[in-house]
Amino acid sequence: MKYNNKDKRSSISVVAYKKLINENPALERTKPKKRSKRAQEIVFNTDLCNRIFSIATENTLKVDQVDAVKERKSHWQFTIPINPMGSVRQNRSDMWRKRKPVLKMITWKNEAKKYIPQDITNRPAIVRIMAYLQFPKSYTNKKKESLDTKPHRVKPDNDNIVKLVLDLIWENDSCIYDIHCKKYWDDGKGPRLEIDVWE
Repeated sequence: MKYNNKDKRSSISVVAYKKLINENPALERTKPKKRSKRAQEIVFNTDLCNRIFSIATENTLKVDQVDAVKERKSHWQFTIPINPMGSVRQNRSDMWRKRKPVLKMITWKNEAKKYIPQDITNRPAIVRIMAYLQFPKSYTNKKKESLDTKPHRVKPDNDNIVKLVLDLIWENDSCIYDIHCKKYWDDGKGPRLEIDVWE
């Protein structure tokens, strides 16, 4: 969009003009020029007008950006205090006769939904998942101590945990371009999922 000098003068803040004149005494306005018999207008030189207009526009954009950041939440952090599990692949027969793993996954989802923020974005861009899994009952105390806070390198698969979490929170997660998931054995704070989401 092109602006003429008149448009620029009408949109320039008086404060911005005075500030620029104080900081740059060399910039002077030209002599008044008669535009009509009824009134006279002060015509600024082109260089001065362009500088003032750019300063006013830049300051307006900065204020708008700050207000937008204040009003819009772009980071969500929450914890699901349930033992993580991986997504279960369903087949056609699960539509009328669900298998035990499928029923377990549905129960897990219903419980986990209680901990999802209601104002979470529907356009996520970046997701970070930290999964802490509980020890099997068959593990001895000695084995549990040796694995405490160590990486979890058995079932469930990492990608299945990610799939279940994404399907739990969003119906459409194709807008996510960066996702990272780590899984560890329980660190003493209980099995859980720690999730960070950025828009």
